[in-house]
Amino acid sequence: MSNDRDPTQATDGSEAANDELETGPAPTPFDHPFFLPAVCIGFSLWFGYDTFIHPMEEHMDFNFYGFKIVSAAAAWYSYLAFCEVRERPVMPWVLPTVFAALAAWLGAEAFSVTGFELNELIEYPVISRYGFYLALGMVPVSALREWMRSRRSASANPGAVA
Repeated sequence: MSNDRDPTQATDGSEAANDELETGPAPTPFDHPFFLPAVCIGFSLWFGYDTFIHPMEEHMDFNFYGFKIVSAAAAWYSYLAFCEVRERPVMPWVLPTVFAALAAWLGAEAFSVTGFELNELIEYPVISRYGFYLALGMVPVSALREWMRSRRSASANPGAVA
């Protein structure tokens, strides 16, 4: 009684399923949902260090505004990563909230609400004012985008709750 079957092979039809799983590209660290948030948080810490802890006067504007913008991006991408990992839908109000927080942060500095002592070192404070207007304009644009996306998904799936 000789058995020609290889003991490592399954006979229940799962061979095709295993072959399909193995034919895709190998995952890389760049495919991990928390890769981009980790990069943004790292850059935010770097910009924050160069702005507040050990100010580099040669590149103060770059670090000062980079810290604010990359911190907002880190918050957004971290939220997206948490939604992806927990398999939850993205709430439509989060992106407008991130832009509103960035607008408040830039506006407080641009209109000297905070009395922040680095204003003397910032060479181009007008960037805060234009950044404030840009971030403030992005609040309704992003809210409209999210509303339109939710309407599209509701019309594509009429039985689903939006």
